[in-house]
Formats: sequence, structure tokens, C-alpha cells
Amino acid sequence: MKKYSEVFEGGIGILAGIQASIIVEDGARPKFCKARTVPYALRPKVEAELEKLEKEGIISKVDWAE
Repeated sequence: MKKYSEVFEGGIGILAGIQASIIVEDGARPKFCKARTVPYALRPKVEAELEKLEKEGIISKVDWAE
């Protein structure tokens, strides 16, 4: 853990030197899925994590899709 301590630091890291591509079929349409239900006991933790990810710019809230 001491040798690679930067791997275990808090926060979001950066993956450099990797190139990715996504191949989709012609005419493919995005699929919007209904939000999954979360057990009541876990809701505060899930909401806190979602807010944290949104503040860090990792995710963004989507209210509806066409």
C-alpha cells in the first residue's frame, strides 16, 4: 500500500494514455430505463453518494428523455 499509495487516495483519479471507442449499429436509439427502487433503509446513503458524484461533475441529473 505504501508503494502505490496514490491508488488508495480519496477522490476520483485519472486514467491517462487509454483510448476507447464505442461501436453502435446504424439507426441505434438510446434506451431510457425507469429508475430502480432503492430499499428505504439505504435511501439516505444512496442520495448522499449521488449528490457527491454530481458535485464532483462525474454525473448529471436527467429528469426526462425524448
